[in-house]
Parts: sequence; C-alpha cells; structure tokens
Amino acid sequence: MEKKKFLSNLSKINKKKNLSEKDRIEFDSLNFLELVEFNDINFNGLSISINKLRKCKTAGELIKLYGNQIK
Repeated sequence: MEKKKFLSNLSKINKKKNLSEKDRIEFDSLNFLELVEFNDINFNGLSISINKLRKCKTAGELIKLYGNQIK
C-alpha cells in the first residue's frame, strides 16, 4: 500500500483531517478495533501484535511496523 493512502486511512480512523508521519496518534478502544479491522482487510497475512500497535506514538512508528507492506 502507498504511504499516502495508508496515512489517509489512518486519519479517517483517528478522525483527523490529515496525518503526517510525525503526527502523534492515539487510539481509544473503538479506533483500535477499526485499525485491527483495517489491517485484516488490507494486509492479509501480516501479523502485528496488539502490544506493538499500542506502543506506537506517531504515525511514522506505526508505518515502520508494516515494513515493506507500505511504500
């Protein structure tokens, strides 16, 4: 997935207008479930632990978890 598209989807999940890699992200329980569902739909077969997802403080940290899945 392209980084721009990922950030656009992430901003929708976080209910923010635009996100850059440097922006802080915070997930409440509903947003977190939306992120998990987004991952299941768009990154089939990619396994990222919930604990690693929760530790991410910025969009850039989250992108790094996806490795080469986000370009």
